[in-house]
Amino acid sequence: MSLNEEFLKLYRQVEMYIDSKYPYTDSSIYEHIKNLEKSMVKKDIEKATIYDALRNMRNQLSHRNVGEFIEVTQKSIDFLKEEINEFINPLTSKDIMLPIDKVYYVYLSDNTIDVLDEIYKNGYDVLPVVNESDQVIGIFSLDVILKSIYSKKIGSISKESTLNDFKDLIGINDQLKERYDFVSDEATVEEIISTFNKKEPKKLKMLFVTKYGNSKNPIIGIITPHDVINHK
Repeated sequence: MSLNEEFLKLYRQVEMYIDSKYPYTDSSIYEHIKNLEKSMVKKDIEKATIYDALRNMRNQLSHRNVGEFIEVTQKSIDFLKEEINEFINPLTSKDIMLPIDKVYYVYLSDNTIDVLDEIYKNGYDVLPVVNESDQVIGIFSLDVILKSIYSKKIGSISKESTLNDFKDLIGINDQLKERYDFVSDEATVEEIISTFNKKEPKKLKMLFVTKYGNSKNPIIGIITPHDVINHK
């Protein structure tokens, strides 16, 4: 089989998968390209350009009988094979998340001064707060300190202070500027992108990955927009 013939065969397979994603459009491949162009993922934007070039190549080979003047490269073949593999085995949360063993998280029993030192030294923005079962119960950040001062919950931080002093302010749904949510470890990257793109009054800051995507399960990782944008 020539590369041109293999290209057309693989392209038809890719088309089949794309057709199933966009069943109510006149040109599923064109719709797919438009969606890739609007993606928050750099890799998808690059794919849009490649798809457009391959679409034109396929049209030339199929409809204009100019195959002898067009030479399909192995790189084009490899791209289509990779796309088919991604359709069959889509990337999930587990493929792009930051595993929990690489996440700095805290407990209510942790000393407040020590945690603030870690925030200052490492430039942490927000820290997941977990219980003894490693279930996420809240978010700790400098905003929590400011809220406590503003609401007069606590006047100063003593050397003996623990995060438990702020337990009424760290709730996931109590954050002023951002929101947080849970996602299962089997959620696809496409579903994760859709979650981050969902229009809400508060911007989604972080997803907590658990087995079934709820707060009752131990946290196994986190996903931020940066993880989605830069995943390989």
